[in-house]
Amino acid sequence: MRAYGFLLLAVFSQTSAALDVSSWSDKTLCRVAKEQPENEDFKNAIDLRGLSCIVAVSKAKSQGVIAGEYNTRLLPQYHKYKDIIKTPLRGLKVPSGFTLVDDYTSFMNWHSKITYDNMRDTEFEIGYQSQFVDPDVCVDDVISTITYKSLFNNVSGESDQMTTAVTKCHQMMSQRFSNNPKTGIIAYKRVLTSWLNEGTLKKANKYRRRYDQPYDYGLRHSVSNIMAHYAVYHRSYKFTPAKHADIVSMFEQWITTYKAYPGNDRVGGSLNVCDLKNPHTGHKRMHVDSNRRINQDHCGSINTRMAVSGIYFGLEFNSQVILDSGIRYTEMFMAIMDKNKMYSSQISRGLCAMSYADQMSPIIDQLDYALNKAYDIDFVNLKNIHGVTLAEVWYKLYDVAKDPKQLLPYHNPRQTQDCQPNLTGGKSLATLIEKKNKRAIWGAFHPEPYILRSPKVASTLRPKLWNTYNSDSFSVFLGGAFAAGNSAVGISPLVLRKATGWKAHPNSKKQ
Repeated sequence: MRAYGFLLLAVFSQTSAALDVSSWSDKTLCRVAKEQPENEDFKNAIDLRGLSCIVAVSKAKSQGVIAGEYNTRLLPQYHKYKDIIKTPLRGLKVPSGFTLVDDYTSFMNWHSKITYDNMRDTEFEIGYQSQFVDPDVCVDDVISTITYKSLFNNVSGESDQMTTAVTKCHQMMSQRFSNNPKTGIIAYKRVLTSWLNEGTLKKANKYRRRYDQPYDYGLRHSVSNIMAHYAVYHRSYKFTPAKHADIVSMFEQWITTYKAYPGNDRVGGSLNVCDLKNPHTGHKRMHVDSNRRINQDHCGSINTRMAVSGIYFGLEFNSQVILDSGIRYTEMFMAIMDKNKMYSSQISRGLCAMSYADQMSPIIDQLDYALNKAYDIDFVNLKNIHGVTLAEVWYKLYDVAKDPKQLLPYHNPRQTQDCQPNLTGGKSLATLIEKKNKRAIWGAFHPEPYILRSPKVASTLRPKLWNTYNSDSFSVFLGGAFAAGNSAVGISPLVLRKATGWKAHPNSKKQ
């Protein structure tokens, strides 16, 4: 067979116009095309047959960029601690023929039955966020990556306007998609098509140097949302195989060239990295709005989003380079959970601690869904280097909500954020704890989304709360969970679970 392959390649390279590939098997066409990725005849033949091997052709075309180990200067956070934070996930290979959703028709029928026309613009995320950002204009900001034309005047004084426009826009885009996938997909398709046509992600390093931290946060928020959404819903995009291949190549190029830490050319240089070895004390050095010291976002939400998008995209599209990236971010996400079972980078945010710490809930379930389906790994119960599991960290968060005194050892006096000033009245965290004002301390934390955004651990570890809020029909609680879950990376863990036939198996040992 190998001799036949070489003979075929030799003949075809000289007389491509004279050969008819219509009698070739799909396997033969893909094998030969991988050896000559620039050959337009092969590309057209693959396109006409709708074969997925076009992805492999795209990889071969760009192998000079994606081959070999990652560039340590792109992710010094990981490079510094990689030998310490290693998990069984490292080295996993993309399984052949894997897909996140087996029965896509049934999956989308569930959307139509449960969410269709139940998440209108007057409700949930759009109902609230549209007072800050115009949902009909913000997609242009996502496309641009450097504008914030959608912001209304009442938020024009905010710092990080670029970040505000993009993050709120993704929440609204995901809600519109849930409400009506056929019309909601249009915004996502516009973003991907524009990024491809304009070469937007190729300009990322230049923009990062110019616009600094707000750009990086906004960009990685956007990229992770778009990648994860495309990984789950790509069949609804209905792109040609050739365009799909270009999309995969675009993200592979970005993953292997984007430099999120431009001020840190020398690993361990001017920009501090999160202390993944001692996260229970390292949080004291964190800032919210400082570019000279690493802030919570680099230790928290950026890692979480890039973890999910990398693993989902890599698995779905057979991209080892992107899967490896997702695993690196996942290991950092796991390592920031300290020995006290606290999400240390976020639990130190003072008056915003509870709502920020709950950002982990959908991420935990999204990662577990994919890794369990692909490798039969019980991810939520996988111990990190500090001997704790994500399930234990998730479980403890509700105990902290009931007993907020546990927040005090983590309180960072540099934190001046107040997520609910109308409830806190300007009082300090310690004063609110002393007065037992839990509602003010909780901020945007609520039991309903805490439970419904992490179905697996919730139904197992807190079955009473799960049974209280869970429903097989649409409700306000479920709608809120869909919207909030979507805001993490553009997909909802509750949708993934329910629409793919997942059944909860409550464990009554803990409550």
